[in-house]
Amino acid sequence: MKGQYQGLLLIVSLVGVAVVAGCRDQPPATHQLVSRADELFAARKFNEAYVLYRAAANGSTPNLHVLVRLADCCLWLQDAEKGHEWIDRALAADRNSALAWEKKGELYLAQGKHKEAIPCFKKALAFDGKLNVARLNLALAYEGAGQKDLALQVAREAVAAEPKSADVHFRYAVTLARLGRTADAEAGYRRALALNPDHVPALVELARHLVSQRRSLAEARKLAQRAYTLQPGEGEAAVLAAWALFLSGERKPALQELEQVAHSHPTNYEAWRRLSAGLRELGMVNAARRAAEIAAAVAPRAPAIMRERPAGRGR
Repeated sequence: MKGQYQGLLLIVSLVGVAVVAGCRDQPPATHQLVSRADELFAARKFNEAYVLYRAAANGSTPNLHVLVRLADCCLWLQDAEKGHEWIDRALAADRNSALAWEKKGELYLAQGKHKEAIPCFKKALAFDGKLNVARLNLALAYEGAGQKDLALQVAREAVAAEPKSADVHFRYAVTLARLGRTADAEAGYRRALALNPDHVPALVELARHLVSQRRSLAEARKLAQRAYTLQPGEGEAAVLAAWALFLSGERKPALQELEQVAHSHPTNYEAWRRLSAGLRELGMVNAARRAAEIAAAVAPRAPAIMRERPAGRGR
């Protein structure tokens, strides 16, 4: 609470400076706003970061970094429509920005508009051929548009561009999985882990892959446990570890573990859903029903971007 209060004071003081300054540029204040916003963004506090980036964007000189980050916040907060407004401002400031075109493509992907995303990623690569994330996302766009051969071709080009990148191999594996090439996807996850044994997304996805196939469950459990050790704030890996144990036949210990995970991460929908399924399978109908009710209450919903209060409203 104390940290949040201090953060609020910082926001109020920085915005206050901007208000006093009126329409004049205040580079020092803007720099402070952006620096603090960057810290919040890195900490995945996207709503709070959005507020500060928006305050910084009110300056007279468009800042491409700020505008792209505003669109990025909208992407994380599942408000692609608002994200397009910010990224269009970024492109109005610089039509040759590879980063802006790449983000525009990501926003279209988030809306399921794969065909619209394709030219955006192509433009990003035309302006910066080394922007490999655009290549990887272009592969996903082709896959979503039903152009599987092109998706594989572009994904392979991305791997060729960065053959020693664990993240690129992981993203390639994700593309393969989406195309239904599960064996190749598994090999891709393993290549990513060979390059970086601590790559948490690869650990989680490989564990999920093995659990979904109900094989190598001991390995799946170890992978998920390692992921949770590396990133304890993420309950998804803990759920996978417990469910692998459940599927291996250790049902009661697994349910006890799942219950602990659910209480440690009370808003984790998957923990409550799995717990309900396991309890029901053991004939514990009432307990299963209660877990299902909690799962329904915490089911994922799109977070709303923090909006400014209308003028004249009280606190």
